[in-house]
Amino acid sequence: MRRIVSLAAILICCLALMACGKKHVGTQVDTTLPRWCQWQGADRDCHFWVGHLLFESQIKKGPQAGTYTITGTVDPTSSTEQRLAKNWQGRFSMFVAKDNIVVDNVGFLPKRNSDNSDPKLSFEIDYSRPEGFDAITFGYEITVGPVR
Repeated sequence: MRRIVSLAAILICCLALMACGKKHVGTQVDTTLPRWCQWQGADRDCHFWVGHLLFESQIKKGPQAGTYTITGTVDPTSSTEQRLAKNWQGRFSMFVAKDNIVVDNVGFLPKRNSDNSDPKLSFEIDYSRPEGFDAITFGYEITVGPVR
């Protein structure tokens, strides 16, 4: 009986740890595609479309070795056409790759300008990875609510 209870406890712990895993980490990717921003150790500007959103970002080395600051904007518009409704909820991710393998998935939430004069959403991510990385890209999951 003790063995069964111990085995069940171990199984529950393993399932809980698997549920906490980060989406896409461990996935092999091709970081030479235009959707990926290559990092070669020097400050870098990146601009690319992911779905209907334009991500403009800058990668800078941080003050300590293995630290980085990624700042940028997410533009939900294209010309004067609204691409993203005003009533939305979303989850944004920065995917980090090393040797063509996704090694991290960092969630973040871009912020609107306080006076809503600029449709772009801004973000800043302080990131630490002593092993370094080769490329980043962004992803998002959006839920659009009813218009009010």
